[in-house]
Amino acid sequence: MKTKRLIQTILCVLVPLQGATAAIDLDQTGASTSTLYGDCLAPCNDTDTLSVEFGPTTGSTGILMSTQTVSGAAIGNSGSLFANATILGGLNTPQLTAQAMSVDGKYAGISATGIQGYTVTGGGNGQLISATVTLTGTVTNPLANNLTELSAAAVLMKVADPTDFMAAFASLYLLSPDALNLSQSASGAVNLMGTIDLTVDEGEQFYLVGFLSANAGGAGAIADSTSTFSVAFDAGSAAVIAPAAVPLPGAVFLLLPALGVLGWCRRR
Repeated sequence: MKTKRLIQTILCVLVPLQGATAAIDLDQTGASTSTLYGDCLAPCNDTDTLSVEFGPTTGSTGILMSTQTVSGAAIGNSGSLFANATILGGLNTPQLTAQAMSVDGKYAGISATGIQGYTVTGGGNGQLISATVTLTGTVTNPLANNLTELSAAAVLMKVADPTDFMAAFASLYLLSPDALNLSQSASGAVNLMGTIDLTVDEGEQFYLVGFLSANAGGAGAIADSTSTFSVAFDAGSAAVIAPAAVPLPGAVFLLLPALGVLGWCRRR
């Protein structure tokens, strides 16, 4: 992959965000989608060219959503892509879906990212908040290459100062050993599961970050998880949390797509 080109693309997105710290009050923190597409080198184990498109985010307090459905010339005739990220508020968790299909000599990938905030309302200090993460779907990888893959990641995290949210999220997203990663590139049904947890005190606020990526490389490749990425708090955790209304930098919303691209880099 042309790493230098990708890094330049990411920097072009991140640099304008410096100083964009106008606070906003939302029960949830953001939803985004982003596509990556280009040519691939047989047997599509690496990309030769790479382009990035970011989907729009719409909504207000209560519901946020980002959706992309693209194909044909819009993505360099690389195949077809679909993704959706929805934040419903309350004690719901981010809803993420994705599907990628590619054609001969092309790579097509798409990701969905969601962040949602919660407040610990009971249970005392030093308690463990836990959630189960599930990824199901299908992968068709006729070339058995390493570009075709379904992958997901999730992490529970705390940020002491909302103005540090972007830096902390970027660091944890890329480096945190607490993040759960699920992925499959082999052809067949996908049925993966894991857990994430976080130790919290009563009164603290924390965030659930979810990432889903569908990637396809070469003729006939398909990665499909159109309704089957989910995160569910266990009963004990759900009983002691409430939606969080946390002042956050407005630039968080602009940062999400770039972090989706960084998540893609991590998986390559």
